[in-house]
Amino acid sequence: MCCCLDSRISIVIIGIFNLTLGVPTFIVLLMTLGYCDQIEDFHYIRTFMTLLSIVANIYLLEGVQFKKPSYLQIWIVFQTLILIILFLSMLFGIMLLIFIFTELFPPIYLKPYNIETVVGFEVMCFLAFALNSYFWMVVKNYQIEVGLTSAVENRPIQFV
Repeated sequence: MCCCLDSRISIVIIGIFNLTLGVPTFIVLLMTLGYCDQIEDFHYIRTFMTLLSIVANIYLLEGVQFKKPSYLQIWIVFQTLILIILFLSMLFGIMLLIFIFTELFPPIYLKPYNIETVVGFEVMCFLAFALNSYFWMVVKNYQIEVGLTSAVENRPIQFV
């Protein structure tokens, strides 16, 4: 149950929400693919991850429509990868804040980072982590529910 809605409706909303964010992002990333000078490799990785996100969300919607737990598993695995990346990003931001406040490194190494930017990054990572964790729990609960239902329906008849 999510937001007082049925699990299926909630997951459809999650899938459409993620696709609404993912498809325009992917289009913009494709349009700017050759124009990034500084961080070209990161741009390719981000484009690829956005494409994987779109595919995973399509599998999520298909898994809900056809009640296939294996389709939902694809989304859960991808989302777990995203949660790990977000968690590591939060740790990186915390370490950066510690370095800025304690001045362990000379200011020349921390020059591109200011406190406002790092705190904003931390807040964004935390909100994304919290929201994606909630989405993950809703989909995982539905996957367990569908898996148990399909296991009972597909059980062979036993004669005593």
